[in-house]
Amino acid sequence: RDRPLAALFSVAAASPDPPLRGSRSVAALSKDELKYLLTYLVHVPHLDTQELGFSFVLDMRLSSANWGNTKIILQVLQRNFRGLVDAVYVVQPTKFLAKHSTGVSLRRESKDVDFEVVYLSSAAKLEKHIEMSQLTAEFAGYLPYDHDQWLLMRMKLERFLNNSYDIVARLDELFDLMSQSRVADDLTAAETMLRRHQTQHDDISETPAGVLTQGDQLLQSLQASLHHKRPDGGVVMTPDTLQAMSRVRVQLEAVRSKQLCLESLWSERQGKLQQCVSLLRLTAMSTDIQTTIAALGKDNLYGHRAFGNSLAEAERLRQAHEAFTKDAMAVRSDYEEVRRRSGQLLSSFHYATANINTILDDLAAKVGAFIGKVGQRGTLLMEAIDFH
Repeated sequence: RDRPLAALFSVAAASPDPPLRGSRSVAALSKDELKYLLTYLVHVPHLDTQELGFSFVLDMRLSSANWGNTKIILQVLQRNFRGLVDAVYVVQPTKFLAKHSTGVSLRRESKDVDFEVVYLSSAAKLEKHIEMSQLTAEFAGYLPYDHDQWLLMRMKLERFLNNSYDIVARLDELFDLMSQSRVADDLTAAETMLRRHQTQHDDISETPAGVLTQGDQLLQSLQASLHHKRPDGGVVMTPDTLQAMSRVRVQLEAVRSKQLCLESLWSERQGKLQQCVSLLRLTAMSTDIQTTIAALGKDNLYGHRAFGNSLAEAERLRQAHEAFTKDAMAVRSDYEEVRRRSGQLLSSFHYATANINTILDDLAAKVGAFIGKVGQRGTLLMEAIDFH
């Protein structure tokens, strides 16, 4: 920052020698490219910092610097960042003729911009406007800065942020799935939905895993580079690194919060789908019992009025009825299993309590009537034997 606390950018108005790895000089950029570059850079600081404005140091000391490069930079700042720029500090070229021509051109050009343009004959005069702790080594300051390291950090940060945004979007899609309340109407569909839902738990746990690891590693790397010692023994905490750490923490928290919320929703829906499957299985058991009752009754009870015209025939009918009674008692056993399962579902606060009670009451009435008829026919057959 400069002394008015505006965020500070230093720009070389020529190609560095030797060139920085993987970079292009500002002088080689078109106006549109320069605009995109500066737009990105001014959004790097926190919003609170952006509101304080920006200042620029244009370094024209390199032999390849010329007024044309500086003019383009001033024009781009004026046209695209009006109101954001507080001041531009131009460090003049070292050669006398270049220094003179630049000074003349600068005074003329500065009349057409809204921000202050300060022309400095040497980098040493920057100290009047900017504390040395805010200047890097090329301006005799002691703010630590490694361009390659900064680029690597920014690329890691941008990759992490882009990945985390994609993951949050994917988790939002899963959120919509987990928020569904629909359940199936038949057992096969319900079991399919339950199996599919169980596989979605892997998505919830595995989808964010990579970006969470990436963010944790980036945060450790940023923390390791956070503190730098000054020549006087003090410590510099770079705002850029602090801001990057804050953004990483925010995104990590967003991803983890989404994941925890999805875990909760998944468990809730898992419970409901399991209840749905249990209810439909209970319904199927009830239907099977009623089908069995109908079949057994048709073959052995309903429409059968014979009691035997002799003792031998009555005894034969009684023996056949005893064999039938064993099958009928299996119906009672199945009914008891339905009662047991119904009790478990009711005690688990099932969402369809009323349906379960209806199934249980209806089945109890039909099983009771069936068992009653079985007992009644057995009693009549014993009386027939006694009669003969």
